[in-house]
Amino acid sequence: MAGNVEMMEESIIDRIGEMILTNPQVLDCNTCRRPLSTPVYQCLTGHPTCDRCRTKRKKCITCFLEIGSIRCFAIEKVMESVKLSCKHAHYGCKETMSYNQRDEHEKKCNYSPCSCPIDGCLFSTGSSEELGHHVKENHPSFPMEFRFKVPFDVWLDENVSSHMLQERTEGLLFLITNLQESCGNKITVTCIGTVSLQGKFFCEIMYRSKSGSCLKLKTSMDRIKGLQGAISYSNSSTEFLLVPKNSTPFPGKVKLEVRIHRSMSKTEQ
Repeated sequence: MAGNVEMMEESIIDRIGEMILTNPQVLDCNTCRRPLSTPVYQCLTGHPTCDRCRTKRKKCITCFLEIGSIRCFAIEKVMESVKLSCKHAHYGCKETMSYNQRDEHEKKCNYSPCSCPIDGCLFSTGSSEELGHHVKENHPSFPMEFRFKVPFDVWLDENVSSHMLQERTEGLLFLITNLQESCGNKITVTCIGTVSLQGKFFCEIMYRSKSGSCLKLKTSMDRIKGLQGAISYSNSSTEFLLVPKNSTPFPGKVKLEVRIHRSMSKTEQ
């Protein structure tokens, strides 16, 4: 008898191992259509509902019966056992998570692809080099070229929010973000890159005002995934150069001297 029980357990495990969830939306709330999270409740008919909708709506939108305090333990057990891989797995992410945690993980996933910073372009890729090639081939007039370690001048319109740079040899992309504040222009520089992009990037920015004073910023660069990421970073970053209002010697323009370099050393700061 014991042998039969063991064989039965192995058979059950084999069948479960081959299970495929063809429609993950069965684990969505019947009311708001968002991924369910515990506790899960059900109406008198059995339609699953999240706790938020149970509290807010009181009645099922499908059968109009009351949503009481009846828990849907079957769905909860399924949710605990189902593990999904990240949609960025083909870019290198090895994380697995429960169904209701997937959206939150993918918003913050380090392996999410980079998007083209050109407004209106929908191109995205998991390779920084491929993104650089795309920009060079499809938007050649947008980026300003430069070389690592070689200083170069950048002219910014005071009311333009971003300026794209592209390294001439490797094709890597960088964004200078120019946000207008009440006291002047907030300048940040970021690298558009994925976690697979090796090395650290550093930037030096110098600005000379019409009075002859000099402002300098020397900082390491964070990596972002596109234009919106750069603007969000600029809004929250404490590493920036502030160009005082009405200080530029060139009306409507801000002239910066910029130097960018890349380090493969793990010890350089």
